[in-house]
Amino acid sequence: MKTKSSLLRLNLHQSGPLLAALALLAAPQTQAQLYTGSNSSGLWSSSRWSADTNGPFTTAWGNNSNAVFLADTAYTFTGGGTIQIGNVTVGSGASVLFSAISGTLGTGGNVRTLDVGTNAILDFNTQALSSTAGTGFIKTGDGVYAT
Repeated sequence: MKTKSSLLRLNLHQSGPLLAALALLAAPQTQAQLYTGSNSSGLWSSSRWSADTNGPFTTAWGNNSNAVFLADTAYTFTGGGTIQIGNVTVGSGASVLFSAISGTLGTGGNVRTLDVGTNAILDFNTQALSSTAGTGFIKTGDGVYAT
């Protein structure tokens, strides 16, 4: 389409750097995927995480990371601490239980997916969840989500 207005052509030409910057900001953001060992205990926010399924499980939680809990494994937390979580995946037959509560679990004001596999349970045990605008959860999978 040919533009008759030189003013419009000038504005489009001058806005090139702005459009490029906006495109970079709109690019998908990757989130770390973290695993924890079943022998680890303590707060979600403690140094019990790893980027590798085999550990070592000595890394501190990274806010807004995705958490993956492997199938047929039991995990226990003594609370959450005050953190931001990404999506949570609980493998079939796994259990993720909070034996106590502490702090507040948030999502950074985002909607997160809680995927709980068949015969699995994700039980936050009345753990405080953030009420920041935009916070929400979508539960998928055939397992149980309890709070």
